[in-house]
Amino acid sequence: PCAGKSNLVDAVMVHLMDAHSMRVAVVSAEKSVPLHITGLVKKHCKTAIVDKIEAMDALEKLNDHFFYITGDGLYKLDDVLLRTERLVKTRGIKALIIDNLSCIDQSGFTSISDGAASMMAKIKSLAKKYRLIVFLVAHPRKLQEGSDGFLLPTGYDILGSSHFYNLTDNIVAIGLRESHVEVATRKVKNMEFVSPLGKLGSRELAFGRSTGGLYRKIYATEMEEQEA
Repeated sequence: PCAGKSNLVDAVMVHLMDAHSMRVAVVSAEKSVPLHITGLVKKHCKTAIVDKIEAMDALEKLNDHFFYITGDGLYKLDDVLLRTERLVKTRGIKALIIDNLSCIDQSGFTSISDGAASMMAKIKSLAKKYRLIVFLVAHPRKLQEGSDGFLLPTGYDILGSSHFYNLTDNIVAIGLRESHVEVATRKVKNMEFVSPLGKLGSRELAFGRSTGGLYRKIYATEMEEQEA
């Protein structure tokens, strides 16, 4: 909770845009479009304070790579996926962000579990058809507190249904710590292609407010200095 799930996804997408010119569709119930774009501009420029010329250049690039699917209240998944499909064909998007799962209307199902299973089946079908990366931002259920913040959630701690764990390909959890954030893989499909050891892992990252909300790796010597 409040560890920066949305910010982490935005940082990843800005990196993918800058490195690979990836285009993305965004459903954001967490922030208004102007506020979201402001954060993206800062990440692209890698600074918390952006001058007018830098901002205009950044907006020109972002307008060609980020496309917003907007609406009022809860979103109908079928409508989101239809509009995503149109953006694939007209704008060449390669990724979809749904932030967060709670903004998708799941009414009409006899149970939350049935709604989650149907939702995941439709999303995976579209992703497979167009080779899309789909980021689903999810809230955790109530977590236990440890000595340094909440214990990092597992895949089964995703709020709503175990199907969100069972039917996704990859899961990443983020936890807020006193001096950094902890990011860990909770599920990796086809692990043999990722790690020869076949193990999940974690990494401590420093959140950079001065760099517009980007992250950097924290090295062991820094952790030792912080602990000292």
